[in-house]
Amino acid sequence: MEKQAFEYMSYHFIPVRQFNKKEDFFTVTRRLKSDLELGFFDDDYYGKGSRKAAYAYQDFYVAATDKECDIFQCLENGKLYVPCTHELQQYQEARINKRGDRDER
Repeated sequence: MEKQAFEYMSYHFIPVRQFNKKEDFFTVTRRLKSDLELGFFDDDYYGKGSRKAAYAYQDFYVAATDKECDIFQCLENGKLYVPCTHELQQYQEARINKRGDRDER
C-alpha cells in the first residue's frame, strides 16, 4: 500500500511506520532530539523568537493521512519526525555498526 503525503504548516510529510515492540519508551526517547531549524514548537517552547510555526500535536494528526503512524518523514529535508506533545521532534534511527549490529544509542 502506497503511503500518502500530507501538508502541515507548508511542509510535506509521509507516514513511515509505527514503533515496534523492541522500541520501548527509553529506546525511543534516546533517539529524539529538537530540530531548531524546522522550528515546530508549542507557544515559544524554547524562548521568544525560536518558533517558526505554531505546532499543535492534535492539528498534526488531523492533517496526517495515517492516524496510527508514529514516525513521519519530511519530504523537504528528508529527516524523520515524531509528533510529541510540545514539538515535532526529530527521530534518529538506530545505526548499523561495522559488525552489522544495531547501535542502540
